[in-house]
Amino acid sequence: MMHPTTLLLQVLLLFSTTTFSAPLVPNQNQNVNQKPLEIDTLESATDAARIAISLLSESLVIGELATIASPTGSTNKVKGHPIATLESIWVNNCQDASQNKDPWLALVSWGVHATNIKHDNKVSVHIRDKYFYTRVNHDDERGLLNHPRFTLFGRLEEQESTRENVACMLEKHPGAEEWFTSHSFKLFKVVTEGPVYFLGGYGGLHYVGWVPEDVYRGVALGISSVE
Repeated sequence: MMHPTTLLLQVLLLFSTTTFSAPLVPNQNQNVNQKPLEIDTLESATDAARIAISLLSESLVIGELATIASPTGSTNKVKGHPIATLESIWVNNCQDASQNKDPWLALVSWGVHATNIKHDNKVSVHIRDKYFYTRVNHDDERGLLNHPRFTLFGRLEEQESTRENVACMLEKHPGAEEWFTSHSFKLFKVVTEGPVYFLGGYGGLHYVGWVPEDVYRGVALGISSVE
């Protein structure tokens, strides 16, 4: 059996000959504004725009509309904060092609969003495909967060509830007819502005980041040359 003193000396010798790495600390000379390394993905910004347009063009989309809480009315308790609710969204195919990919919504005229935009009509709309929560892909262990979704930014503007516009809506959402007969619903359109934020899934596998406005618009108008 080894003498305790001998064992202690061997342990001390081991520590004296072992090199330890210092803990990682930020480089004081490093530029904190330096752009991080970009991860190669299988999708481009144009691919992302095409996916976004295809999701938006489905028969009926469920998305989250976010408006800024007004300092007046019932929302004054949380004034200045965004309020998001699930809403039915569709593309009005009766509109001119240049406006064809702006999302439309039907909202209660006295509701939170219709009230908020009287103070500030800047909004965002987060959109997934309508099967986001129900699709089961047993081959994908990453789950729902590996499916595409995106956010549009713009201004929410009231539209005329003409017979044509309502008819176009009912093509996408037949069950909404009573909204305009027994409830005080009005039509609104998100006039999109600026880039689109796209989450195709997990980074490195899908495109994650901003899609420039000209790329998104180009795809919406069928301009395949836009890259």
